[in-house]
Amino acid sequence: MSTIKKILVKILGPIILSKSKIVSNEQLSPHFHLLTIKGRNLKKEWIPGQKIQIQLKDDEMRSYTPCSWDSKAGVMQTLVYMHGKGPGALWARDAKAQNKVIVLGPKKSLKLEEAGNRVIFFGDETTFGLAHAIKKNVPDIKFHFFMEAGNTDESSAILKRFDLEEALLVSLGQLDLIAEQMSKIFAEDNSIKIVLSGKQQSIVALREKLYSLNIPKAAIGTKVYWGWKDDPNGKLKK
Repeated sequence: MSTIKKILVKILGPIILSKSKIVSNEQLSPHFHLLTIKGRNLKKEWIPGQKIQIQLKDDEMRSYTPCSWDSKAGVMQTLVYMHGKGPGALWARDAKAQNKVIVLGPKKSLKLEEAGNRVIFFGDETTFGLAHAIKKNVPDIKFHFFMEAGNTDESSAILKRFDLEEALLVSLGQLDLIAEQMSKIFAEDNSIKIVLSGKQQSIVALREKLYSLNIPKAAIGTKVYWGWKDDPNGKLKK
């Protein structure tokens, strides 16, 4: 966040942006929480794939992707995966009903406007909510979902709850299987678009495997949600 934006949020936040509150924080499994937030400032248009930002402290914001949005009621939900003990994960874990929150957005994030009518989507636990949102709210696109997870039993139950049972779910280290399946789909329709989202290292590794299978660069889009910045093998290069 820019310095000017931090100052504005700090000064104006308590005055004009603190009208949202936590309605509920449901722990669905050891690593997944479903947060419901309501506020008058959420009575606005939302496009599936867009993100919001929540203020954790005066100068600290974290981004979350809504999995559902009711602009008439001013209610949104976000599925949060606890992949560590960072400020965002700890805030989502400890958020309590009736707590006030400052919410900015929605803002542009994943773009599907030019994706055509078929999309191959790859993600991890951090993008389950995003996958649910686009499947439910973008009916004009046929999605093929591929997911990677550290705990497939836990993740399988979450995918079932969020109507994503058709997704091919694999354990860590099985990106070759995903690449092969994606290549078969692409061979049937080379106009299809591929969206790789979630952990940066997985995106980089899978993209290289797709390149080796002669998938053109123009067919592949990426959206990083998290990753280890100090990993030299995880850098996202053009």
